[in-house]
Amino acid sequence: MTRFVISLLAFAGAALGQFAGLGVTGDGATLYFSTPLRLRGSASPFNHKILRYDTQLTEFLSRDTGMSNGHTTENFYDLIAAQPSSDGSIIGISAYRSCYGGSGCLAVQRYQSTILDRTGKQLFVDYGLVSLSRDGRWGLFYGRDGFGGLVPATELVNLTTAQATTVPYQYSFSQRSREVANDGTVAVVVGSELHLWRTDGERTLPGASPLPAVYPNDPQVLISADGRRVVYQTATGLALYDGTETALTTTPVTWASISDDGSVIAFVNSADAQVWMASPLRQLTKEADGMTEIALSGDGKVVYAATNGGRLLRIDVASAAVTELIPRTPWITGSTSPVVPGSLYQFTGQHLSPARVRIGGLDAPVQASTADQISFQVPWETPVQDAATFELISGSSPLESPPGTLPVVPFAPGSFTTDFTTLAVHQDFSGLITPTSPAVAGEVIAVYLNGLGAVAPTVGTGAPGPVPPAVVTAPLRCQFWDGGPNDGHIFFAGLAPGMLGVYQVSVQVPAGLRVTPVSLSCDAGQDTLSVFGLLPVKL
Repeated sequence: MTRFVISLLAFAGAALGQFAGLGVTGDGATLYFSTPLRLRGSASPFNHKILRYDTQLTEFLSRDTGMSNGHTTENFYDLIAAQPSSDGSIIGISAYRSCYGGSGCLAVQRYQSTILDRTGKQLFVDYGLVSLSRDGRWGLFYGRDGFGGLVPATELVNLTTAQATTVPYQYSFSQRSREVANDGTVAVVVGSELHLWRTDGERTLPGASPLPAVYPNDPQVLISADGRRVVYQTATGLALYDGTETALTTTPVTWASISDDGSVIAFVNSADAQVWMASPLRQLTKEADGMTEIALSGDGKVVYAATNGGRLLRIDVASAAVTELIPRTPWITGSTSPVVPGSLYQFTGQHLSPARVRIGGLDAPVQASTADQISFQVPWETPVQDAATFELISGSSPLESPPGTLPVVPFAPGSFTTDFTTLAVHQDFSGLITPTSPAVAGEVIAVYLNGLGAVAPTVGTGAPGPVPPAVVTAPLRCQFWDGGPNDGHIFFAGLAPGMLGVYQVSVQVPAGLRVTPVSLSCDAGQDTLSVFGLLPVKL
C-alpha cells in the first residue's frame, strides 16, 4: 500500500483562490463570497463554502463532499459563487461537483445552482451556474452539459413562476457576473457582436465591438438593472454601450463590476492588478499584492476586493479608504496523510510563515517555514488515532486552513520528494544520486525517509537523531524492482544523526539490475504501507 499525498487546492471546475465568487447587496452592507477555508474552531468541511459578511462574519451555506462522481443529481458540494439581489432577499448560489469515469461523465451535470432566501431557505434548484437579476426575479442558468440535447445549455428562468425559456447560446464559466436585467433582458456576445436577447426576440447593438466570444473563455459582459447600459470587454480595454459605444479604458481588464444603474464602473487593471474607477478614470487602490476579483455595491459606493495575497478588502469609492476585513490566512494546499509520530513532514501552501503547528493538542516543532512551505515534526507523544486535530496558527485571521484533522498511524514510510524521485546519497556521502551520478551495483546508499515509526533508544520531541543512532523497531525491507523484486540488504535503518524527524536507511544496491531508473520500494512486508521512488543506477 502507498501513502497518500493530498492536494487540497485542486478544483476541476475553476482555479479558485482563497476568496472568490464575490456578491454584494445594493447598499453594500452585505457581502457573500466563496472560500475553502472555514471559521476558526468550526466543524465545517473544507470544500468551498459560502460565507457572509455584514455586521460579522458567518457561514451562510456549506455541504459535505459525499460521493463526488457518478450520474446522481446530488452532491454539488463545492459552492463557488454567490449573487444576492439588490435588497438581499434572494441569493443565487452556484455549485460544482467532480465526475470521474471517462465517457460515463459525458452526460453528467457538473454545475447546479440553488436560489435561497436570506435565512437560507431553499426556493429553487436547477442545473448550471446562475446569474441573478438585481430584483431577484430572473435567473440565467448556464454552463450546463448539453450532451445529447438532454437539457438546454442555457435557460432563463422566471423565479416567481418557475417558467423556463431556452436561450440559444452557451455561456462560459468565466462569466460569474450580471448578464440579466430586471425585465429579463440578457446581454450576450455572439461571435464579434453584442446582442440583447429577450424571450420575445433579440437585437444586435450597432457599433459595439466586443471581444469575440470563444467558449469557454467568453469575455465578461455586464448589464444595468434597467437593461439600458452594457459594459463589456473590447480588444483595447473596457467599453460602455448606451446607444453608442464609449471606450472606458485603454488597457485590458481582468475583472469588472458595475452599479445597478450602470453609472458607476469599477475594474481591475491587468497592468497593475489594482482597482480603478471608470468614467472618470481614477485609480482607487495601491495594494502591493494586487487584486483577483471585485464586486461593486448596487449603489456604487463600496467595492469589495479579494487580493492575490489572500486578503479580503472593503474600499470606499468616494474616499478610497481601504478596510481589511480578513487578513492573510495561512493556507495549506498540499499535505500528507497519514502521519507518524516523530517524523518530519513538509506541507505546501500560501502565507505559511511565520506559523505555529499543533497536532492533537500538542505543539509540533517547526524546523523551517517559508511563505509556501512549512516543515514540522509530529510530536513523539501524539497517540495513534483516526483524526488528530491539526491547527495552523498565525496572525489574527478568523479563518483556518485544511486539513483540520490528520490520521496518525504507527508506521507509514514516506519520502521528501513530490516527483517520485528517491532522495538518496552515495556511500561516501559525496553527493546525491542523480541520472548523471547514478548508484552502482554493490554500493551501500543512504536513503532518506520519514514515517518509519518508533526507535530505540527513544528520542525526545524536537531533538535531532542522536549519536550513536536510534534504530527503528519495526521490520523493514527495501526492494529494487526491474520486472520483479530484488531485495536490497539493509545495514542500518534509524534516525539520521543530527537531523530532526528524518530516517536514514543504508541499503545495498543489488547486482544485475536491468533497468534505470529502477523503482525502489520500502515497507514492513506484504500488505503494509509502502513508499516507492525512482533511483538512477548504472547498468
